[in-house]
Amino acid sequence: MSDQNCPSCGSCGFPMRTPDDFAGRRITAAYCNSCGDDSGQLKPFEAVLQVNANFYVREQGLDPSAALAMARALLQGMPAWKHL
Repeated sequence: MSDQNCPSCGSCGFPMRTPDDFAGRRITAAYCNSCGDDSGQLKPFEAVLQVNANFYVREQGLDPSAALAMARALLQGMPAWKHL
């Protein structure tokens, strides 16, 4: 799948290139495997927030409180969380 045709997660923006990237390996899911459950449905906000914050701590070495704030800001701008 080319980047031009690569869907991104409606919750966190993660590019979903392979079936493993999609929630529940369902290529019709609107969410990635971190934000969605095995049935392709969106996980609760607090669970998704923590997964994203953990990513920033692990991959970018951010302080946990800064990572949480960064993850919250990112998620609140995404289509899945516009209602928050």
